Amino acid sequence: MMVFIFVLSSMSPHDLPLIGLDDSVMHAFEYGVLAVLLLRGLVGARWVRVNGSVAWLAIVLSTFYGLSDEVHQSFVPGRTAEIADLLADAVGGMLAVGLIWGRRFV
Repeated sequence: MMVFIFVLSSMSPHDLPLIGLDDSVMHAFEYGVLAVLLLRGLVGARWVRVNGSVAWLAIVLSTFYGLSDEVHQSFVPGRTAEIADLLADAVGGMLAVGLIWGRRFV
């Protein structure tokens, strides 16, 4: 997932595939998937091991990758680093991990 995000971030705005979704929604979706994959790795693919600490770690790690992605984009011609994108990354990670963690209590 990190490679996928990196490749998309390396493309100029004109070369990006048009999916028809808002940029913030795409960021939230991408980083939600990343956060869940990180969470899965952190718990050794055993969802019963998910707890608050591990959930927050997955969110923090995915958000830090979002920060590094925004820095990376600032060096790509035609792209800029945006706080709104970083916020969408963090919200996407929180929502996705929250859904997984919350599922344990249902």
